[in-house]
Order: sequence, then structure tokens, then C-alpha cells
Amino acid sequence: MSPRRNDRQRPRRKAPLALVRLEDRAVPATFTVTNVGDNGGVDPAPGAKTGTLRQAIVDANANNNPGTVDVIRFTIAGAGVKTIALLDELTSLEEPVTIDGYTQSDAAENTLAVGSNAVLRIQIDGGATDADDDGLKIKSPTVTIRGLSLFGFHDGLTVVDFSDNGATDGTVVEGCWLGVRADGTAATQESPAGIFLRTGSNGRIGGPAPGQRNVITGFANGINISQKTGFLVQNNYMGVTPAGLATLGKGNFSGILLNNVADSRIGGANPGEGNVIGNSSSQDIRILNGTTGTVIEGNFLGVGANGSADVAGDGFGIFFGDGVSGNLVGGVASGVGNVIARHGKAGIAFDGGAGSGNTISGNRIFANGDIEIDLGNDGVTPNDLGDADAGPNGFQNFPTLTGADTDGRVFGTFVGVAN
Repeated sequence: MSPRRNDRQRPRRKAPLALVRLEDRAVPATFTVTNVGDNGGVDPAPGAKTGTLRQAIVDANANNNPGTVDVIRFTIAGAGVKTIALLDELTSLEEPVTIDGYTQSDAAENTLAVGSNAVLRIQIDGGATDADDDGLKIKSPTVTIRGLSLFGFHDGLTVVDFSDNGATDGTVVEGCWLGVRADGTAATQESPAGIFLRTGSNGRIGGPAPGQRNVITGFANGINISQKTGFLVQNNYMGVTPAGLATLGKGNFSGILLNNVADSRIGGANPGEGNVIGNSSSQDIRILNGTTGTVIEGNFLGVGANGSADVAGDGFGIFFGDGVSGNLVGGVASGVGNVIARHGKAGIAFDGGAGSGNTISGNRIFANGDIEIDLGNDGVTPNDLGDADAGPNGFQNFPTLTGADTDGRVFGTFVGVAN
């Protein structure tokens, strides 16, 4: 007789539990602006739930989550433009964050390659703030500002001061109107800079997509870039309307100022990458103080977004100041040439103390008030035997043209030192 099997199963021995420490994981947060208030111009306590932009910035700063990017969005009730009238300067942005005005109901990014059908619904008015108050002051890396109309402030008057009090690498400003109200009209203002970028590396103002285009007017410097490396400025309309075909307001004294900037790019070779800059009383682009390795390509200076409308100001197209060397305007590849036309002064001018090695190539420069390229900013510099004189770009001799034919060939002589 076989032994009886015990149908009762023995309990299984369980392995002891082990606790495994997981890596720290920060979670990005969303902070929502639900009204146009300003807390009396005083920062509220974190988490006070007042629903203002000021509250959202305070909360984002308090959410210390390295490696993630928080979002500030807008859901203010009702249709139409919402004006946030500040009573005092906002606290600085000190943590990575995206402030996205296009999250407001019925706001929409631009989709047009030329012109604009953007619908901005959030405008920030600094007219009641102190004369030296800035708009949005950034003291953190990886900050994006998009879809806002900003005006009425001091530095940047509208807007972004990249302070040297903290790293500000990788900052993006896109789809914003600076010095321009949400209805497309120019705000009345006297301010140093629309966007002031100081120190740091990388980042982007504008971008190749239609929705990334900024419109900037009414400043001493529309964009002031100082001591930056590897910065990109593309597809912005400066001194002109959102449609890009007419001047807007008083324009800018300088469209873009580059001060001790290295290895950056203004414009680009591909469609949609070039900037449209006009209505500048001094110059569309000013290059100063050791700026080097910077490429200026594919831009329309003095002409509108269609390549022909006259939007030129009274000054220069591009001005090279003291100690500037090793930069490129245009080039030989397709699409890199700039159009520089109809300015009151020279198309491109070099101060007497400008350096050498600044290449001007492949551009269309025409119908400017003075000579098209002025080495020394003093009118025509006579050719010298052997091209031995010294100065900006070595005061390179100019060619003497003797004729042309119907096949498009031009004849002449050049006596001098190449490049």
C-alpha cells in the first residue's frame, strides 16, 4: 500500500524584504495665473494662492527642483487682452521656468512666414513702476519667456535683464512683443534696452519657426548683448510692425548692439532665420569692444520682410567700432548674404580703431546715403600704392571698374593686398 500523500501544502518560505534607495527625482510643477492683480506690488508668501503673476513667480522660485523646468501658465477668465499692470518690479526668476503667454484662452502663435497673425492676450504694463524698475529679471539658467507683450519698464523696458548675479545660460525669448502692445501699436517709452543679455553662454532670441518671432521697437538698443558666447538671434522684426512691411513708432536707436560678444550668430542662411531690422536712428547693428567670431547672415537691414519695402532709418546699416576683428558679414554660400539698403548713412562703416579680418562678402548693399562700405567712417579713402597703409581691414584698396558687358561680366583692376 502506497503512503498517503499529504494534500496540505507546506507554506512557502518568504524572502526577507529589502529596501532599495531610489535616486532623488524632482517633478516639474505648473503654476497658474488666474487674475490680473499684483498683490499691491508686494511679494506674497509662497503658496498663498492669490492667483497673480507675482504669486506664480514666488511659488516657482520656492519650488527648488534641480533638473526640471516649471511652467507658469495663464487661465484668466474672459475673452480679449488681459493687462497685468504692475505696481512694483517683479521678483527675479531664480529657478528654471517657462512663462507661456500662449496658454491664455484664445491666444495663438504666429503661423505666417512673412508677417504675423499672432494673437497675444497677456500684456504686462510697467508704466506705474519706478523709473529704474525692470520687467522680467532672469537669474537662472534654462528660462523661456514666450507669448507676452511687455512695455513701460526701465532696462529692457520690456523685459529681460540677464543679470550677472546668477548663471543665465540657455535662456530663450520667443513669440514676444517688446515695446509693442497686444493690439500691435507701439507703446510710448524711453528705455535703454528691449532685451539686455549680460554674461553667460548660449541661448536664443527668436528662432526659425514663425511662432518664435519677436517684435521689438522703441528702445536705445532693441537687443543689447554683452559678454555673451554662442548666442543666436534669428527671425526678429525690429523697428517695424508685426506685418514687417512698415516702420513702427520711433524705432530703435540701435537694432542690435554686440559688446564683447564671441562666436554668436545674427540671422541664418535658411528661410525664416534672418532678422528684419529697420527704422534705426543710429544703426541697425552695432559691433563693439572685442566682439569676434560672430556671423551676420541672411538679414534684411533697411528693407521689409518682403525684401523690398523701405523701412530704413537715418543711420548706418552695420557699424564696426574699436577693437573688433574676425567677424563675418555674409559669405559665399547660398542664402547667407544680407540685404543692406536705403540707410541715411553708409551701408557698412568701420570706426578708425576697428580691427582687421572682418570679412564682408556676398551681400547686396545699395541705395545708402553715403558710400556702401566705408573703412574709417570718413568717406572715400584713396587707394595707395602697394596698399601699405594701416587701419580697419588694413584700409584695403578698392577695385577700379572699367566696364561691363551684356553677359553680366564686370571688368576692372585691383592693386593691393588680398584679404
